[in-house]
Amino acid sequence: MKKILIVDNDKTTVDTISKMILTSEEYGVIKTIGAKQVISEIKKTKPDLFMIDIMMPGIDGITLSERLYNNKSTKNIPILIFSALNMEAIISESQIRKRLPNIKGFLEKPFTIRVLIKKIDSIIK
Repeated sequence: MKKILIVDNDKTTVDTISKMILTSEEYGVIKTIGAKQVISEIKKTKPDLFMIDIMMPGIDGITLSERLYNNKSTKNIPILIFSALNMEAIISESQIRKRLPNIKGFLEKPFTIRVLIKKIDSIIK
């Protein structure tokens, strides 16, 4: 079973997304609250996909994505970015993809289970 590591500073959001993913019965979930917890989690288990919120205090989602891309053990693990903000308002998708080729998709919150699973499937199947 492929594992998805969810990163957000809000526990409720992490729990909600986790439940959405688990309804598909095709993926396992690793929950992390904030970017700092990611480092300890990837030492224990290697996910097949990172799902990262952009807007987090301290280490934001783009900075975390850069760190994962610059780490040999996580460089090739795809990333799905999500945010409540309009993505184009933050940075253009093409700019991010040029800078961080490990980012394979973007989702704007709120999203449905169907949209989420379809996006995950397109990235890791």
